[in-house]
Amino acid sequence: MEQMDNLFSKYLSCLYREERKYLNRMLREQHLGSAAVRFMMYIYHNQGSNQKTVCSAMGIDEGLGTRVMRKLEEEGMIVRTNSPEDARSHLLQVTEKGEVFVQQCKQLQREFWKEVGGWLTEDQKQKVMQVMEQLAENAQQFNQQLAQKKEGGNKDGE
Repeated sequence: MEQMDNLFSKYLSCLYREERKYLNRMLREQHLGSAAVRFMMYIYHNQGSNQKTVCSAMGIDEGLGTRVMRKLEEEGMIVRTNSPEDARSHLLQVTEKGEVFVQQCKQLQREFWKEVGGWLTEDQKQKVMQVMEQLAENAQQFNQQLAQKKEGGNKDGE
């Protein structure tokens, strides 16, 4: 079982890296890469989020988030506006140019996965997605529980 666990992580990492390499290659002329894609997708689906929320949800360091978002703003992909509740916080919105970029990225991802997994039947694709979704939920719950235990232990002096 341990060998299978190690291979599982290896294959997941491989798929993630290969998709990133593909996106980086395809977006090179635009001087944007896969990190920008991840941020844009999140912001696109969560319009009005602030930078801290985006970084936290994506598990990204805020310093990296600041650099990527500054680049996206310079490229005209997003706009940052002051939050009415907290002037230090900026709300993020995707621009028209950003929406075009998101649609382009979605198309690139479809093309990548069509090449990589086009041989799967629709039933197999659904099963893979169900398994991956459940694994992702379990991983998030597991890490949240560990974080809560650690926070609880630190508060109690353990």
